[in-house]
Amino acid sequence: MTKEDVIKSEAREFYEYGNWKSIQPIPSAQDLKNGLEKELRNHLDDDSKKIYLNELIRLIDKDAKEHLKTCKKKDNPNECHTNRFYAKSRYYTSQIVESIKENYVIVDKHFDADSYFYEETLYAIEGLLNGEPYLLNKQSPKEILEVITRLSNLGILSKNKYSYSVHHDKRKFLTKLLELKSWKSFNEWLNTAENEEKPGSVTNINLQNSSGAQVNHAEGGGKVNNPKNENRELSKDPWLKNLLWWIKIIGAIIASIIGLYKLFNV
Repeated sequence: MTKEDVIKSEAREFYEYGNWKSIQPIPSAQDLKNGLEKELRNHLDDDSKKIYLNELIRLIDKDAKEHLKTCKKKDNPNECHTNRFYAKSRYYTSQIVESIKENYVIVDKHFDADSYFYEETLYAIEGLLNGEPYLLNKQSPKEILEVITRLSNLGILSKNKYSYSVHHDKRKFLTKLLELKSWKSFNEWLNTAENEEKPGSVTNINLQNSSGAQVNHAEGGGKVNNPKNENRELSKDPWLKNLLWWIKIIGAIIASIIGLYKLFNV
């Protein structure tokens, strides 16, 4: 199944068997709307939400048309509770679709990543660095729109409805971006200096809870000591240790019996 097939399947499952149908004997469009708002939390990106909502609208329209064929009040559908349910459900669902379209931001494909940022872009980045959220909309300058969208895609900025902000542990990236004043330079820094290991660095492996071996690091190579200590090995398996103990006891008893037998039969 493709991603679109999965999303449409979930929309059909919600429409046919969703919990919103069991809230009251005759479910209302408001019940569907409330359940839908919770359901959409499972779909993080706007494209997935639009696929889900459009499939839901298709299902609502299909049932509305089927109902009109047998509706006793089809000449005056506003007097029919079922017709009102379909009309309101479609209205609420369409509203969510429209809100996504209004807030959907398209990245500028002609963004010049090589050039230095405009002053207004630097001011916007500086404001984010100082903890000020930035409201992004269709009227935002193209360069700011592109930079903030890219920073959000990298996980440096987080989005809350219509505004973007930076978490305190991501501020170093904005500081570097202000220093470089160019997306190309910033991208090169992300892909090289920040992620490379320094020469001579040693990756420390915690062997405190590992069994058996001790690792000693020394210049020119590592040495692994694996001492053969019967008590340590046996301590790993209490059952085996007890078994060997009983074998020794039984062996001693058998040896004693044999010795007594020989003594009395000489």
